[in-house]
Amino acid sequence: MYLPDLQGPAKKSIQAMLAILCASLALSASAEPLKFSEPVALSDADRRIDAMEIALGPDGTVHIIWVDKGAAAGASLSDDRAGHREHTGEGRRHHHPAADDLYHLRVAPDLSVGEPTRVNHERSEVWGLNVSRPRVQVSGNGTVHVMYPANAERNGDPLLLARYARAPDGERFERPITLNSPSDHDMRGITGGVTATAHVFGTIGASPNGNVHAYWIDTRGMTDDGASAALWGAMSTDDGRSFSEDFAVLETGVCPCCQATTAFADGGQTVYVGLREVTPEAFRDSVVTVSRDGGAQFAPPVRLNEARWELHGCPLKPTALATAGDHVYTAWYSAAEAPPGAYFTASHDRGKQWTPPRALHPEATLSDAPVVAAGGDTLYVAWHARTPDGDARAVYLRYSRDGGRTLSDLIEVPVAGSGSASFPVAVADSHGRLYLAWQQAGRAWLTRVEPHAQ
Repeated sequence: MYLPDLQGPAKKSIQAMLAILCASLALSASAEPLKFSEPVALSDADRRIDAMEIALGPDGTVHIIWVDKGAAAGASLSDDRAGHREHTGEGRRHHHPAADDLYHLRVAPDLSVGEPTRVNHERSEVWGLNVSRPRVQVSGNGTVHVMYPANAERNGDPLLLARYARAPDGERFERPITLNSPSDHDMRGITGGVTATAHVFGTIGASPNGNVHAYWIDTRGMTDDGASAALWGAMSTDDGRSFSEDFAVLETGVCPCCQATTAFADGGQTVYVGLREVTPEAFRDSVVTVSRDGGAQFAPPVRLNEARWELHGCPLKPTALATAGDHVYTAWYSAAEAPPGAYFTASHDRGKQWTPPRALHPEATLSDAPVVAAGGDTLYVAWHARTPDGDARAVYLRYSRDGGRTLSDLIEVPVAGSGSASFPVAVADSHGRLYLAWQQAGRAWLTRVEPHAQ
């Protein structure tokens, strides 16, 4: 833009105003309205769910998984089909309070809901939390792949394992297998006796070329201060029938309590993994590491923001990822930025360079748990937030049709009745329709979002 031949303070003032205007336009662009379906209840009112996740099958079926945390307050306990036991089947007190069951649900394209089925074969083995949630993906042939953290024991030592289960027909799950190899590393001095080894905070991805990639945060080699962990992985080239021996992707510098994420490009030749790093200075910032050879080798992680978040503790915050062509989208929480909250950035050259971070909800008193989904020509970013005029959390949404260069105005998602809504999960189809689910009053809910009003 041409500036008149002004000098001194006047010219600087105009330049500052233009910078503010450009930043505003990058966050908010004119947009067509969205159309939301009526929210659909996915789980029973007498059950409590947590740690929900979502995926989309090639036939348009939506696949939802969640951890059942037992009967809701006031519900009858006579039909306690789920876990959340204090004791194992042998009557011994379990070594960790999260001892639950994992359920899978199919939702048809018309939003008719099936019956939930249990994924884990051994009752009450799932260590599922919103900060270390099970993950679900669907291959192009319809096989459903699920990865979850599981409680186990070895000679009386408590362990947390990386478990995998698959449903070749999209419904019935085969007996789960363990992806991590045994480790004799003992970290009970760090965890206060909770677990000897942990292979958790994992992610799974079904590549377009048919390979299945699993990654998790691993405590093998963790130092005595407990600050830095490793990223390990395993890969299947036969649709999950078998997996490679597990291998170290990053041997150090990984935040031990922030869940990994993954996404693909180039038909699966490019693999992205989202993480949080941890440095000797206790900086815990979101990073992305990239493999250009199908997951054989990964480049050093690239940090997404300039501001450094110093934290002597666990953020318990993932780095969300989605891809579309050359575009890579990511969203995360940062307390180093002003204001602290949910942020978004994009790469338009397959992860080589990233745009400056943009606050998704700068006026909120709290914004967190962002997710990204891309389909057709539309990108969606969703998160939960609390605003100055309310105490309850709500789910919010922005979208983009120019590769994330600009984002739409803020949209509050219509939910079911009153009460806090939080921890959204999202997936988009090739037509740009968004399937958005969230937790509200202990239940799972879903809405379908059309890319424009019809």
